[in-house]
Amino acid sequence: MTRTQHCYIFSRDRDFYQLLSNRVQILNTSRPAGQRIITPEEITRRFHVSPDQWCDRSALVGDLSDNIPGIRGVGTATAARLLADGLHLEDLPASGRLTGRTGEAIAAPWQQVLTWRNMARAIDTIELPDRTASPRPESPGPPRSSRRCTCADRRADRCNSTVAPKEPPRGHLICAGSRDDGEEPAR
Repeated sequence: MTRTQHCYIFSRDRDFYQLLSNRVQILNTSRPAGQRIITPEEITRRFHVSPDQWCDRSALVGDLSDNIPGIRGVGTATAARLLADGLHLEDLPASGRLTGRTGEAIAAPWQQVLTWRNMARAIDTIELPDRTASPRPESPGPPRSSRRCTCADRRADRCNSTVAPKEPPRGHLICAGSRDDGEEPAR
């Protein structure tokens, strides 16, 4: 994706929150109109962590959909307090924030907490080919015999015409839901 392109991830899965940036936003069509675009600012406002801290938060709070149990007694507010000022899990032991029962609850399964965070992380280090300049791959489409006839007599047993396959549209494959014209999709 070039720097001028804007990508929208079409999903309700909160795991994608970690990918949000000024160029990547989430379009959640199950939300009410006007609230469907999820931005990094919204994540910070709602959860008091930045998108790059999302997996740290998930490891502490838990994520039932990913079978991450989290730390008993650590909720959204506690995770936000622990991760305040941009801290990540690696920073917590030296931060002086792991005190009392909460600190003990986090320190005891520390290696497991780090594993949970890694389970939630999206792998973003894989080099992908630049497909912005190549045409969209052709879809084989349905077999020719299964295409519907467009003549007046639509019953296949009475129609002798053949339907020529349509040529797939040509264009640039950039990103599902992405726009390179700087405009957002309709909300």
